[in-house]
Amino acid sequence: VWSQVPYPTLWRSLLFLGTTVFGLFLGRRFTSDSLVVVTLTAMMIGVVVSLLVVWLRPERGVMQRDGGFWAGIYFNRNSLAQVAALAILCAALVMDRSTGARLVGGAA
Repeated sequence: VWSQVPYPTLWRSLLFLGTTVFGLFLGRRFTSDSLVVVTLTAMMIGVVVSLLVVWLRPERGVMQRDGGFWAGIYFNRNSLAQVAALAILCAALVMDRSTGARLVGGAA
């Protein structure tokens, strides 16, 4: 209710509430196996987009460090590591539960 910077606090509160509601929606809509695949897909898209920005348009990165060096499309340069780690965990789960084409997809 109180903040020294009310607008950013309100915006972040609504954002966190929205992501919580979205997570509950996904949790009710998908089975656990499907949720792993959905999470893997979302995380891989984030990693691939980040790499494409680095390779194709480094001047377009959302976050720029001092001197103009690219720091990523995430809010913090360490956020990409968290996204990639979650993708790796989900891929390991997909590989553990799969055979054939899904096993190859999870490995990729």
